[in-house]
Amino acid sequence: MKILAVNKTDISNKYWYGGAEVRVMYLLREWKRLGHKVILISSNFPKALKRELLWEVPVYRYGFPLYRNIFAPFSIDKAIIKNLRVFKPDVVYLASMPFPPIFSHCFKPLRSISKELKDVKVVAHIAHLPNYSAAEDILHYSLLKLNEILTKTISCDVITTVSYATYSKIKKFFSQEIFITGNGVDTKIFKPLDIETVPHSVFSWGMLCKRKNFETLIKAFKLVKDEFFDARLLIAGEGPNKAKLIKLIKRMGLSRSVKLLGRITDQQLVKKINQAEVIVFPSLLEGFGLPIIESMACRKPVIASDIEASRELITNGNNGVLVSPKNEKAIAEAIIKVFEDKKLANRIAYNGFLFSHKFSWDKVAIKELQALESSL
Repeated sequence: MKILAVNKTDISNKYWYGGAEVRVMYLLREWKRLGHKVILISSNFPKALKRELLWEVPVYRYGFPLYRNIFAPFSIDKAIIKNLRVFKPDVVYLASMPFPPIFSHCFKPLRSISKELKDVKVVAHIAHLPNYSAAEDILHYSLLKLNEILTKTISCDVITTVSYATYSKIKKFFSQEIFITGNGVDTKIFKPLDIETVPHSVFSWGMLCKRKNFETLIKAFKLVKDEFFDARLLIAGEGPNKAKLIKLIKRMGLSRSVKLLGRITDQQLVKKINQAEVIVFPSLLEGFGLPIIESMACRKPVIASDIEASRELITNGNNGVLVSPKNEKAIAEAIIKVFEDKKLANRIAYNGFLFSHKFSWDKVAIKELQALESSL
């Protein structure tokens, strides 16, 4: 099978990439190893190569930097048409809906009039719908609303998603078959290391945006700091909220205790996970919660938001702790509890470790491949 994958950006973009970009690369690499021909189309970014081989996968970048130009998504539509003629795929896999906006909504009408599209099938992946509580301002709210409308009106043959939480929210909008394919974890990378844990240390990571809710984590950490003077919080990642977080840290007098690490490598990430006494994810919205599984694979206790996606991964008190993402006091109390109750910390870390090994990228790739094959 020839698979043309499309994603808003890729893992080489140090300015902006997240779980969707990691996921599509694992899938494409696994599909190639299974004998399929694959390419990835993504948007351009500063200093990017137009063509690059990533993880044995050919990546082609087009148009404007996505986060700098409102017209950037539309330049990808043109690139898809070009590659339909050159690559001649059997399936177009849209990895981060509703991107790109034109092709993902006009595909079926285009197929009726285009020779290049006549026998091509389209599979769209939907990770989650927007969460309006994560809106920065009225403009951001409007963009989230547009995103939701575009996602609910996509034109494709088959849909995949990562969790029952997302499936339950999107199923009423589509007549197409929807496959729940989940996420995986690379246990060759994410694993326990033989290094010392730093006492009273908290670690988190992700895109520095409102949806990830790091502001509440920092406020909660202030309460932890009041109980443990040597407590430390490290947050890895980049994003549009970085300047606001820096100001918040300074305003709360936490400059010596809270550090924003920026973008770090996978090797550095695994080291930071293993050094931490507890990992915390206070997100307002997740489609799945891949970092939860990655932290569990390192045999570390995890505290996460009590939201639908997290509840599919964590049984509270068994393999993790669930807390309200908007309640900084509850987050602080959970962190302190893990610090003080070593039996609890060891139990949830051990059970989380066992649970994480149920997830692998080769299994996810097979499930996604079955969805692609069902469209043919």
